[in-house]
Amino acid sequence: MVVANDEGSIYELNTEGAILLKHKLGKYDLEGVVCEEKIFMFAVEDGKLLEVNRKTLKSKLIKLKGQDFKISKKSGIEGITKIKDLYYVSIQAKTKKDSKILILKVGKKYAKVIKT
Repeated sequence: MVVANDEGSIYELNTEGAILLKHKLGKYDLEGVVCEEKIFMFAVEDGKLLEVNRKTLKSKLIKLKGQDFKISKKSGIEGITKIKDLYYVSIQAKTKKDSKILILKVGKKYAKVIKT
């Protein structure tokens, strides 16, 4: 199991809750994670994704591009999941009408918003 915090640290835990690994990725407000065989994909609160290699823990920041959406100081990514080859991120905002789910296709250089 992997968890993250608002200060950019990640922790890998065993099923009893003991910390197996602690690593500081940088100054990121991490909001959720998808665990895959070779990578962790973290949601970053300010509207980006952070791909982390599970073996080396090297990270790559991935910007979102595509359909109209806005991230402001009063909104941000709050959750992430993956279904097949698409990522779904939830945007929490001050007003309900500005809250939404973004569907993303992640490439090597950026994540394309294909639906809001």
